[in-house]
Amino acid sequence: MTMADKERKQLNRFVKRTLLACLPLLAIVMTYIAIDPFNVIWGFNPMDKVAEKSEPFNRSRLAVEAYLNHRDSVDYNAFLFGSSRTIYYSVDEWKRHLPDDAVCFHFDAAWETLEGMLDKMDLIKEKGDRIKYAILEFHADQFADTAHAEIPYRQDFRLRHSENVFAYHFRHFMSALNTDFLKVYIPYLFTGKMEDTEENKVFESPMRGYDPMKNEIDYRNFDDEIDTDSTAYFNRYSRHYQKAAVDSVVPRMSDERIALLREMRRRLNADSTDYRVILGPSFYRHVNNSTDVALLRRIFGVKRVYDFQHLGVESQSNFYDNIHYRYFIADSIMTMVYGK
Repeated sequence: MTMADKERKQLNRFVKRTLLACLPLLAIVMTYIAIDPFNVIWGFNPMDKVAEKSEPFNRSRLAVEAYLNHRDSVDYNAFLFGSSRTIYYSVDEWKRHLPDDAVCFHFDAAWETLEGMLDKMDLIKEKGDRIKYAILEFHADQFADTAHAEIPYRQDFRLRHSENVFAYHFRHFMSALNTDFLKVYIPYLFTGKMEDTEENKVFESPMRGYDPMKNEIDYRNFDDEIDTDSTAYFNRYSRHYQKAAVDSVVPRMSDERIALLREMRRRLNADSTDYRVILGPSFYRHVNNSTDVALLRRIFGVKRVYDFQHLGVESQSNFYDNIHYRYFIADSIMTMVYGK
């Protein structure tokens, strides 16, 4: 046997062993793609698999897909930007305060970041659409320098048009291997029951409906529960409420955060957008310091920034949990903001 034959044989042996070593990983990847636990690969409607709860999904991806799927047939020009708190800003109620030409869309994300909001504005510009009307809803923690990391797959992974597609899916894949996630998700695969644990919240809350044209989720079923038996509701979700007697003031915004806010203003001004900036309340009373509130008014304009961080914080019944205020609070905010 020649030296070349020996080298070829060794190379073939190495390739075979490498392929065998890769088979388990390949099997895991193929299983992940087939199951698609976060609904980021295949087409998805959050109402497709609703039982007592919904399968996990990334709200930012849902919003982007809804926008891209319908923008050719719907001339969107009014956008709600912010975290999941903007879900409770009803499009029908908002339209009551806007001119007749307004066509509204929820462009939210769970634990939305400033980068995520700006990404969505850039996507609208990239597609040649105009932001004629807008609401920017902020919570105090949104001005932090790092994304919320309590649940990996609910971090804002930013839009696929501005982030490497491989990185986008790699993050979700690694989240699927998270031990805490698997402790809850694997039993669901065998039993079909969407049951979170005290330590790990994986599944989405039950919803009454979803309108993909507006990207509007209807959570009024929670209002029904509260109206029927508020004591039972608050007892059932007691761990999601943290009563705060005094404010917890978040740290000052960094120069990086300020630069992002200024870029948002430039983007909105370029469209001559009629917009409102809302600092909404939270039951656990995380608030921005007065210096940052004044800074926001300098950036966006005194007449555009509305501080409601203490609205309704005296009563648990005004909130669904620590940070999400109820539909009627959002309705009241829009009435006060638009003055009609």
